[in-house]
Amino acid sequence: MDPRYIKFSAYWDDILATGLVPFAALLFFNSMIYLKISRSKQHEYRFVGVRRPSTAVATTAMDTTVVGNTSLIQRVSSKQ
Repeated sequence: MDPRYIKFSAYWDDILATGLVPFAALLFFNSMIYLKISRSKQHEYRFVGVRRPSTAVATTAMDTTVVGNTSLIQRVSSKQ
């Protein structure tokens, strides 16, 4: 084979394999993510600062406290 063809072919293979194909995949997947987010019905709830109802937080904290205190009482009473 002609050495110029081998050099030319290797050059374009490198550009396609490490440049254009990964860039095209990046564009495709990022655009799919963007479209999915923009079409979402809960678009406004994706931010971190959204507040939950205070009863859900209080109930979870209360449940954790009750379970923790119950196991502590069981350990203390079993030592006596």
